[in-house]
Amino acid sequence: MAKRQQQQDFLPSKALQPQQQIFDQYNAPKQFIAPRSELEDIGSALAGLSPTLKKFEERDKAEDAAAMNLAASKMSIDELRAASKRDFIGLQKKGVIPEGASPWAKVALLEAAGKRLVTQTVLPELYKNLDRLSDPNNNESPEQFARSIMDAQGIDSLYAANAAEEALQPIINQFTNRVGEAKAKRTATQNRDDLSDSIYEISQTFQLGKPSEQAAVIGKLQEQLDNAHKNLGISGRNEAWSGISEAAKEMTRNGNYEGAMELLDSVGAMTVGGRAFGKDFAADIDELEDDLDTIRQAEDDIEYKRESQRLIGNTRKAKFVAGNLYQELIKTQDHLTDPTKLQEKIEQGLRDQGVAEEDIPSATTEAMTHLKSVQGSGSRDDEDTVTTISNMIIDGAPYDNIEQALDSALADKKISGSKYISLKIAAEKEGDVSGKISSVSRSDRKGNRTRNRLERKLYSEDSVGERQFTDVEAGRILDEWEEEYSDTVRSVVTDPANADLDDDQLIRKINEAQKATDEKYFNLLSGKLEQEVPEDAPEAAVSTLQSQRAKALGDVAPEALKAETKWDVWDSEFTNVQEDFQAIAKDKTLTKKEQVAKRKELSGKLYRLAQERVNTPITVYTQEAVSAGDGLTGYRFGTEKYKWIKEKELSDSIRARAITGFSLEEIKNSKLSGDTYKKIKGMSAFEITEEGGGQDIPVELLNPKFVVLVEGMDSVEQFEDWRVTDAGKEALTAIYEAMPPQYQVGIGNFVDLQRDLLRKYR
Repeated sequence: MAKRQQQQDFLPSKALQPQQQIFDQYNAPKQFIAPRSELEDIGSALAGLSPTLKKFEERDKAEDAAAMNLAASKMSIDELRAASKRDFIGLQKKGVIPEGASPWAKVALLEAAGKRLVTQTVLPELYKNLDRLSDPNNNESPEQFARSIMDAQGIDSLYAANAAEEALQPIINQFTNRVGEAKAKRTATQNRDDLSDSIYEISQTFQLGKPSEQAAVIGKLQEQLDNAHKNLGISGRNEAWSGISEAAKEMTRNGNYEGAMELLDSVGAMTVGGRAFGKDFAADIDELEDDLDTIRQAEDDIEYKRESQRLIGNTRKAKFVAGNLYQELIKTQDHLTDPTKLQEKIEQGLRDQGVAEEDIPSATTEAMTHLKSVQGSGSRDDEDTVTTISNMIIDGAPYDNIEQALDSALADKKISGSKYISLKIAAEKEGDVSGKISSVSRSDRKGNRTRNRLERKLYSEDSVGERQFTDVEAGRILDEWEEEYSDTVRSVVTDPANADLDDDQLIRKINEAQKATDEKYFNLLSGKLEQEVPEDAPEAAVSTLQSQRAKALGDVAPEALKAETKWDVWDSEFTNVQEDFQAIAKDKTLTKKEQVAKRKELSGKLYRLAQERVNTPITVYTQEAVSAGDGLTGYRFGTEKYKWIKEKELSDSIRARAITGFSLEEIKNSKLSGDTYKKIKGMSAFEITEEGGGQDIPVELLNPKFVVLVEGMDSVEQFEDWRVTDAGKEALTAIYEAMPPQYQVGIGNFVDLQRDLLRKYR
């Protein structure tokens, strides 16, 4: 039997020395190992010997890991990037993670940051680019795209990188499958569209009365369908009908009705999916033939209208030439020359206006007749007649109506020939502008899309079926947008610098000029109550936004304004009275009238106590700092003296200010006048961190429905007299503009809210 060796006396610092030490090599580039105490060495060694102690160690690690996972879940993307780059010191300074974190806690943070960076950066971008990645013509894989985003995060930690990879791979697999399915579906759709387009183009080459060429066209169509079945696995039935029917309609519109009918007869022998095209689509062909007959009749009507328009155009050109010639003759005093002696000039003028040669004789006769009428006009202008016609031109009346009024006035000798010509030129010019505006507006696809998008926004319902805007509000906002859009179009079209631009160039300028206006509308309608409202914001949209803000003010006062007595705190008389005052509204046994009466009994006293509280400085105490390790965890640790105040006094002061009123400077800066305070952990006290620095006012304490924002008002009557003065109007405007945007409910509503508060507290 082996003899047991005699052991030396047990010395904790020497006998048990662990072979490995836990350290964070990422937080220490030079692999510096922090010195360990003997107790730590003992604890680590014992943990290796005792399963129970090992469990405690694992529990501590788990708790640290859970804490870091929670911290990572609250980090911004920039903070996550900093964590993945091992910037622990920077995160500690910002208070994102606690100081003195254990090595395994830092590892847990690195892993959590790596995983969360994937879900916060890669995943949203994949969803955003799903349409692009699934484009049949796009060769970039989801994995390439995802890894490019991941690489851009600059992860500089093996732990974070490994964790990110673990989180990334399932997402890549998921999106690869999803993109593949979407791409396959879109490719199939594109193939079908391409087939339909090809059949349409080939069918368009079908010519009437040429049997050999017709047979070649039918052969090409059959070849397209056979290839589609062979290569794509589809019959092409619907695509064949779509392409052929559209081609037949287009041929009819172009005056080739007989050719379209013959095309339908010729394709009947084709086979699609093993069935004869003519038999398979017999009913559809009969219906299409009726449609083609309707199209032909419509084209005949269009041709008649074109002929009428041509004749009307010739008449207008004849009058235009006669008017110009009359103006030239006035300059030389020859305006009464017999029109028959001016035939050559008239004919040349008509040719210059683009009148067809076969129409020159009839147009010349019309021009001579009109010139004779102008020459026989009156020598004086009737003022009322001229004003009426001028207003018609300014108001954009139809040109036909203006021309009829001019011709009638000329025949009745109410206007002179020269005035007739000048008014006609003005009407034609305005008519040209109106026509151009109408043409450009119709062709402005972006403008039309914006209009449709705006309508959807204004008339849409939320998830519970409620409308954000009433019909009246929506109508007013749309009308204002239309007016601004029309002004933009007219401004661009009538700008002399744009005279040589075509419609497409004008539309681009209109879109550029209208961009800021459109953004302004959509921003105001976004539902973001805290947004700043620009000075040139549309009145209807601003009014609607203010109405939404007013609804969002709420019915419950901020928690900080609640007066509440406590058993362990010596409450002030102000708190006791305010608590009684606030309890009145909760007393369901009282009617509204009785509640008002009871508040009246206390309001004077409450206001006086609030004034006393505001005018009495908060008591400041001086405290010796407490050294760490004495078990006084509620106190401020350190070696320097510090100053502090009671939490109750600060609470009283804020509630009192909400009754007496904040100053304009306090509202502007969102800071109470006085010192800056910081809550002392575990104590009902605040430390003074900066004397005279001011204390931040929480944004909810600037809600005009619950807080008086006009100081110095001792009664409602005083407020009413003051607000109508110039000084009062100026002060109210300044206060209103200094308030947080989400509380800017309209200056009138703001005044009403403040009046109600003063009536309540005075």
